[in-house]
Amino acid sequence: MTIKVGVIPAAGRGERMLPLTRAMPKEMVIVDGKPFIQYVVEGMVAAGIKTIYIITGWRKHSVLDYFGSGENFGVDISYIVQDEMLGLADAIGRVRKFVDESFVVGLGDDIFWPVSCMKDIVDFHEEKKSSATLSIEEVSSSEVEKYGIVKIDKDYRVIDLVEKPPASKAPSRFAIAGIYVFTPEIFDAIQKTRPGKNNELQLTDSIKLLVDSGKPVYSKKLNGHRITIGSIDELRKANEFFVYMNSKKYPK
Repeated sequence: MTIKVGVIPAAGRGERMLPLTRAMPKEMVIVDGKPFIQYVVEGMVAAGIKTIYIITGWRKHSVLDYFGSGENFGVDISYIVQDEMLGLADAIGRVRKFVDESFVVGLGDDIFWPVSCMKDIVDFHEEKKSSATLSIEEVSSSEVEKYGIVKIDKDYRVIDLVEKPPASKAPSRFAIAGIYVFTPEIFDAIQKTRPGKNNELQLTDSIKLLVDSGKPVYSKKLNGHRITIGSIDELRKANEFFVYMNSKKYPK
């Protein structure tokens, strides 16, 4: 089975990127010559995705204006509006009525480099026949409270996970790295998920329901770089990353 559907959550308000986001959605901020959400779209296309649902929201008309139908990017793109910020699980749950097959999720405020990162996770998911597969990366103890953190066994099967734990209670230093692959089983788990941190429906909690019910949930280390762009400082670092990569590729 080849996965053909992708979902990009991109409804956040980008308040940590003010004042830039007064004029544009954060996903449309330019990194190395193009909006950084485009890197996620290109990663999905490289993974063989044919249909993408972008979960959009507040002041996001420029995302639709830029991508349109998706024809110019080699993919069919549709848009689903999340009016209220009720959490990542709520955003993913909104595609249920449109999706009845396995699908990949790429967070709209991350860049995954190189574009092959997405395909690598999708291929692993299909190999393992997982109910869910998560990309992971190891982070420092001081950073674990920023991420969903997983505990894994020697085969990289997920046995526990928790959203943004304090370092003293973190089950590991393996952070969920922004790429997920799900079967439709995730929708029932989302429906059973209760509000958690920040009174939102946390996707981590939904995945934990799959784990606790004995469903096969696996993780795979990201084979590349995850560049998070949630603040002005992270945007600066992202541009510095591409300056460095371009200098290696095109030496003067």
